[in-house]
Amino acid sequence: MRGFNIALLNYTTEIKVDKTLIEIEKMLVDAGAQRILKEYDTDGNITTLSFMIQTDKGLIPIRMPMNVKAVMQVINTQTDEYTKSRSGSRLKVPKRYYNDWEQARRVGWRIIKDWLESQLALIQLQMVKIQEIFLPYIIGIDGKTVYENIESQGFKGYLLEHKGDDN
Repeated sequence: MRGFNIALLNYTTEIKVDKTLIEIEKMLVDAGAQRILKEYDTDGNITTLSFMIQTDKGLIPIRMPMNVKAVMQVINTQTDEYTKSRSGSRLKVPKRYYNDWEQARRVGWRIIKDWLESQLALIQLQMVKIQEIFLPYIIGIDGKTVYENIESQGFKGYLLEHKGDDN
């Protein structure tokens, strides 16, 4: 995947994870969520938010992970990258955020909150259904998400080109 020439969204946020999660939970309840579950790592940090939401097909279970390691990797990479502006080159992300795991958690959850807010607006406008937005995160009876199941099969049946095919 190509890199971005802009700094990571919300990298300067000072909003605590707890506050962001309360905002996310409120949005989900307002959208019809009936159950919300938080999963924690061994240090007591929330890693995943799961919920049941009402759709025209019935209640659907959804699991939204927040990969703090991936966020931290982007922050650390961007503390070493420069971007050009009219006033000259500057770091994309200030060095003070390097290896700041709490900042990575704040950024990751804030980005999820912003994404969710946008997606729920599309649902409100009736441009999409809840199932369309959350399809990759819907949990199947095997406990895996739709994305995890498709990915484990190498996206068979979904790729236009197949690696290794000579035809």
